Amino acid sequence: MTGGWHLLGFNEWWPRLVAPLFSIGSLILTYRLSRILWPNKENAWNLSPILLFGSFFWCVFSTLTMFDMLLAFLTLLAIINIVKATYKNLWQCFVFVGIATGFGVLSKGPAIFLHVLPIALTAPLWVPRLACNEKAFEKKQWYKAVALSFTIAVAIGLAWAIPASISGGDAYRDALFWSQSAGRMVDSFAHARPFWWYAAALPILVLPWLLWPTLWRAGSYCNELIEDGGFRLCFIWFISAFVIFSVISGKQLHYLLPEFPALALVGGRLLATPAITCFKYHNIDRWLLGGAALVLGGFLLLASHLPFEGRTASFLREADSVWGILIIAVSSLYFFSHINNPVHQAARIAAITGFSIMAIYLAAAPILTKRYDLRKLAQHISALQSDGKAVAYFGKYHGQFHFMGQLKNAMPSIGLVSNDISEFLNAHPNGVIIAKYKTLPRKADPLFTYRFRDYTYAAWSSAIMLANPNIGDRR
Repeated sequence: MTGGWHLLGFNEWWPRLVAPLFSIGSLILTYRLSRILWPNKENAWNLSPILLFGSFFWCVFSTLTMFDMLLAFLTLLAIINIVKATYKNLWQCFVFVGIATGFGVLSKGPAIFLHVLPIALTAPLWVPRLACNEKAFEKKQWYKAVALSFTIAVAIGLAWAIPASISGGDAYRDALFWSQSAGRMVDSFAHARPFWWYAAALPILVLPWLLWPTLWRAGSYCNELIEDGGFRLCFIWFISAFVIFSVISGKQLHYLLPEFPALALVGGRLLATPAITCFKYHNIDRWLLGGAALVLGGFLLLASHLPFEGRTASFLREADSVWGILIIAVSSLYFFSHINNPVHQAARIAAITGFSIMAIYLAAAPILTKRYDLRKLAQHISALQSDGKAVAYFGKYHGQFHFMGQLKNAMPSIGLVSNDISEFLNAHPNGVIIAKYKTLPRKADPLFTYRFRDYTYAAWSSAIMLANPNIGDRR
């Protein structure tokens, strides 16, 4: 993002493009990996990126400004070089593995090792069976190269982490090297979920492909691919990460995003089997998924008239439900089409996914703009700072106002350690404190309030905070 700003100037549109660009890059790398694993299966090359893009889960995260798409891209880059090491210069390829993994460490810490290392360490199970393998597998040399790549990755991470920890202080050093990772392993401080949580969520994550009978039919040929090295690699890639992340206490759906190319590669290879390529498709192959998409479009179109209550009803009433027509139109084209080619079928399903997500976003735009926009509050804080007033945040501040308001001054957090409130109030008698509440306290009148999601932000003067010492506590 910073590099883009240096080249293009400060703007808001460039950061929004970063995740989609890495998503496109991941689709290209998925295509490339499929070509390497199965050099004689052209349908698999074409189907794998289509299946990946057509997944609702992948497509949604392609639009979100998060680090997961970058991590998926770097994971793919590392795995491609691991596979290349089986038929090209071993040491050169693993240097690139180390560099890609090292940048993954910079993007999300040591988590990338869980995506990459199981594949490298289990090489004897899949390398000898690769279609692209052109030389004898030497275990000793292989694991030396793996150790080299690991060393390079750790060195890249430490080259940033050590100076950062020195300048950040003891608390930051502890979070960086220990608590942020170890604190999620057992009894996680954030996002603690049961062991089975990912297994329960997986059927939803693989929509809409779960509803495509052609893919189910292709899945019946899994036994024929057990001896296929590429199939084994993808199986190890997905299952190892799935099990490891299931054992770890802290869980979020997007932690599994780097494994979705593995599922897409397997799906593409299964659909490329001759029995599926030459199969004459039945109406059920398009009716089930096309019908589900029509139901989704109809639900969105009629949502505001359905008998929901509470927050759900309020949300649906504010939605611009006319965009349901877009889903109905696209799914109708698929529903009434006659296609016997799995690549063309998959491409049309992926188009339904893309247009459905677009329609849902457009329908939700009025609500998102009204309830999820901090811009006005951030600009108000910027105006306070421009007037020479010190502004503090009660509680842990996550930097949510600085970009929106283009704030020039720091915004200290108070209420976290002993005496920090009184120190700020005494040092800044004309200061302002921003606090966040579920229920706004009635003891005094704030300078202003701002609704965000289900919370209310309130601005208190230092004088009010002195007169009401506990008014900043979240309620």
